[in-house]
Amino acid sequence: MLSHFFQPFIELCLPTIEAQIDWEKGYENLNKDFEKMSHSSKTGKRLLDMLIKVTMLDGHQKLILIHLEIQAQKQNDFPQRMYTYNYKVYDKYQLPVVSIALLLDEDPSWRPNSFEMEDPFLKVPYLVFKYHVVKLLDFSTQREALINNKNIFAKIVRIQLSALETQQNLFQRLHDKIELDTELLKSELTEEEISQLKIFLDWILLLPEELMMTYTEQIKEIEKEFGVTFVSSAERVGVIKGLREGHQKGLQKGLQEGRQEGRQEGHQEGMRNMLDRQSDVAFLAM
Repeated sequence: MLSHFFQPFIELCLPTIEAQIDWEKGYENLNKDFEKMSHSSKTGKRLLDMLIKVTMLDGHQKLILIHLEIQAQKQNDFPQRMYTYNYKVYDKYQLPVVSIALLLDEDPSWRPNSFEMEDPFLKVPYLVFKYHVVKLLDFSTQREALINNKNIFAKIVRIQLSALETQQNLFQRLHDKIELDTELLKSELTEEEISQLKIFLDWILLLPEELMMTYTEQIKEIEKEFGVTFVSSAERVGVIKGLREGHQKGLQKGLQEGRQEGRQEGHQEGMRNMLDRQSDVAFLAM
């Protein structure tokens, strides 16, 4: 989603940064140029999630590195990885780099924002690296504002919050999914944007087969009321299944070969299937 809605993301989550970017000059996605970035160490393979080049209003170009953290529990080596991403990008481009961590975990107290290295003799830090943090859970107290916000990324945040909050209540998830889907149909978004968000909705708010049938039947009726027809839920589920199967194949290959490369291979294989079917849609969380 970020590849399509990068500006709305920055506008909603990091308005101070958004105000200093010259959006009229656009931005450049450097993912392909840097997607094979890796680093062998105790913390394992490093893969860049997103790398964007923007022009500041003062005329200077800066790279913005976005790393999506989607794990449900904290990782002690996360700050070190963020530093490694930042340094390797700087080493390649020799431009200032702003690192941003989007944390989608469930721990409200976990929000690492820096990495330090200490001189073992002087017992003082000789390196202090700080990065921006966007914590999804912070939006849970802003529901009314999210509902009324016309920024498309506000809808993405609401979908992701629902996924976190309904893990143990699938009937509430069904209710949320129908409500969010209906809101999309009532919105002023383009058909392409609605279609992309519907795919994302199905990916994030997974339902068991029996509840998915209920959801599909109700959405068909609602779409009739609005006189529109989007990709059917069955087709959307097929797209998601292909993505997940590709990811699973990568996991299995990695286990068999005793290395982690298979994880990314499976992920990329599934993603290619998704891109072929749905206009280059990239997910916020995998």
